This record gives sequence, structure tokens and C-alpha cells, in this order.
Amino acid sequence: MQNKYKDLLFLLDKLPEAVIVISSNKVNYINNKARELLDYYLPLNKPLQYLLNCFQEVDIINFINNYLKNPLNLVVKEVKIFNPKELYLKAVFSPFRSSSFKKGSIIILHDITEEKRLQKLKDDFIANVSHEFKTPLAIIKESISLLLDKVIGKLNNEQEKCLSITYSNIERLTRLIHNILDFSKIEEGHIVLHRELTDINKLAINIFNFFKHNAENRNIKFNLIINHNFPLIYLDSDKITQVITNLISNALQFTNPGGKITLAVKMFKSNICISVQDTGIGIKKEDKEKIFHKFHQINKEDSYGKKGTGLVLTISKSIIRLHGGDLNVKSKHGKGSEFYFNIPLTTEYLSIVNSLFEADNSKDKLKSLNYLKSEGA
Repeated sequence: MQNKYKDLLFLLDKLPEAVIVISSNKVNYINNKARELLDYYLPLNKPLQYLLNCFQEVDIINFINNYLKNPLNLVVKEVKIFNPKELYLKAVFSPFRSSSFKKGSIIILHDITEEKRLQKLKDDFIANVSHEFKTPLAIIKESISLLLDKVIGKLNNEQEKCLSITYSNIERLTRLIHNILDFSKIEEGHIVLHRELTDINKLAINIFNFFKHNAENRNIKFNLIINHNFPLIYLDSDKITQVITNLISNALQFTNPGGKITLAVKMFKSNICISVQDTGIGIKKEDKEKIFHKFHQINKEDSYGKKGTGLVLTISKSIIRLHGGDLNVKSKHGKGSEFYFNIPLTTEYLSIVNSLFEADNSKDKLKSLNYLKSEGA
């Protein structure tokens, strides 16, 4: 039995993955790869704190401490350390129980530094190429616009049809490039919110009116549900408009003629909740779990429109998270989908709004503040 135990330890030490076993706030086992990655060479059964110091970042240390207090589920997390260079690790935390250790956790670390470097090179390349495309595309678009407006001369029907198709595809390519550049900014943490007091009802009505004729032309019923007592909301109106526009565009793309789309704006406790519901094709279970992953696309045969970059929902979710909320989906394949997000109205939010109101105590703004206080934001 003793020999088998030694053989097992020998094999674990030869693994290319880092393996750590923790129980009772002590390091019960750590293989050679883990020692090398974390620069940890103390004997076994030392207090956990010695190992935690290797992770350096306070957020990660707090997470590990909290997880080990009650390790119930398998958790995967990305970790950054310095040894002495910057390293990115994918950490898998798995709970266990045994007669020897009672309750504990196994941590497996996989070095993904090279993968992250290659991903960044790819993202930077895509962003740079996209940026270089913007100016020539704008020139081409303007030139075709002049032709379509017959500024340069008359066109016959075939020429006008051909130029209209070209113009439409240039617009689509421009949107794709903007999506890629937006995503690049999000990845780099360069997206800045320009918040202002916004009439959320007016914003929703404007978006509804923009899409209304498009929906009617496709024989799709388009409804708007709003609460007329809403307060002014402190948010980035352009970014929220972008999110709602993205969701409605997707709904139109995946809803067949005769279907229905509903844009709803509601207040729930201390949150503004906005949803876009459709009676379209819905989302398959395997797609639902990956729908917000970057570059993920639903199969083309499931779509009534054209495919994009697979970044629209990723960008939208990131924008909502920057506002302190989250974007989620409920869907049943063949029945339809509902994408919904919340924007929390926190105490900090009220403090900001209150300071803004002091400079302009108009009746509408004071009414908004009293409404928010009554809702318990």
C-alpha cells in the first residue's frame, strides 16, 4: 500500500499541470509544477497563508479564503501572478471529502500565459485592421451616396439597383467594424460611460418609433410597454440605446412574419428592468449557454437575416455590467426568447442624482428624486 502511495505521488509530480491539495487550512500536498509556478518551496502541512501569499492579488486571496471555508461546487477562475514575470493561470477549484482529510479542496493550475498573449495579438490585429478600414469605407460610402443622389449624373434602373446593394453592404461592413472596435475597447477597459439624467420612457419611445415601420414591413407586431411614472435615470443614454437597438435588431432577425416583439420598461424594487421579448425561433439549449461568448453565432439556417460578427450580445452585456447590472436571456427553442437587463438604482446613485438636483431643483427632477426614494433605491 505504501509503495502504491509513493507511485501516485511520483506520477503527480511528473504532471504538466500544477496540483495542490488543501484541507484544514493547511497545504497537504503540492506537486513540482505548482511549486515552480508559485515559487513555493516550503514543506507540506504549513499553514495555508504561506501559499496564499504567492497569489499576491488581494481579490484572489479573498476568493480562495472564502471558497475554502465551504467548498461545495467546482469553480473555474482566471488568476494572475508574478513569478517574476506576469503569468496568467486558469485555476480549477474542486471540493472533496476523504477519511484522511475530511473536507478540503483540490486546486489545479494551468498556465495560459501564451494563450493570452496570442489572443491579444489576434485581437490587436483585428482592431488595427478594422480601424484602418474606417476611412476608405467612409470615402467609398460617400461616393456611392453622391451617385445614388444623382449629383454626378443620371442612373438607369439597373445601375441604381446595383449601387443600392453596394451601399447597403458598405453600411453592414461599417457596423461590423464598429462592433469589433467597440469590443476591442471593452477588452482593453477603455470604454467610458458618459452618464446624464435620462428620460427612460422617451428613450424607449424613440427606439420603438425607429423600428416600428421596419417591423410592420415584415408583418411583425411590435408592442411597447412603459410606466409613465418613471423618474429620470442617471445613465449613458447612447450606450443603453445601443444595447436596446441590438436586442430589437436580433429579435427582428430571428422572428418570422406574423410574429410579435415586445419592448418593455418596468421598475422592480431598486432596478429599472428593460426587456425585449419575441415569438421567434428561440435558442437551442447548447447555444443558450454560449450566447454571450465572443464570436459565438447561432447557425445560419436558424436565422431569417444575415449573420454578424457574434459580438453584439457580448458588447451589450459588457455595457450593462458597466452600469452595475446584467443582461440575461430566457428562451425555449421554437417558442421565442426574452432578453432582459437591469440597471440598479443604488444609494450611491441617489447621492449622485441628489447633487445634480441641487444645481437645478426643477419640479420634474424633484419629482424623480421623491419617486426613487419611495421605491427604496
